[in-house]
Amino acid sequence: MKYQIENRLPSLSEYEFLCRSVGWGDIMNFTAAATALPRSITGIVVLSADNDLIGMGRIVGDGAIYYYIQDIVVAPAYQKRGVGTAILTQLCDYIRRKAPP
Repeated sequence: MKYQIENRLPSLSEYEFLCRSVGWGDIMNFTAAATALPRSITGIVVLSADNDLIGMGRIVGDGAIYYYIQDIVVAPAYQKRGVGTAILTQLCDYIRRKAPP
């Protein structure tokens, strides 16, 4: 499966779309997410070959000592195809580059 990874945070609408796609709509506070997303350290968005949003992940923390991988979501139609693994790999690579030894 072909897809492209963009090193950016999801927009609030992208975040909400993916959360709802996996059944998180009733447990998420999207008003709070509007504040939380821009405070993330970094993020990943995955698009299909047709430019459809299919996944996301982000890192939260203090940017010095603590890095926490958060909100890895892959749309159900694209699960079990390596997209989640690719997101996790990219986020872990970021932490390896940025975190102190």
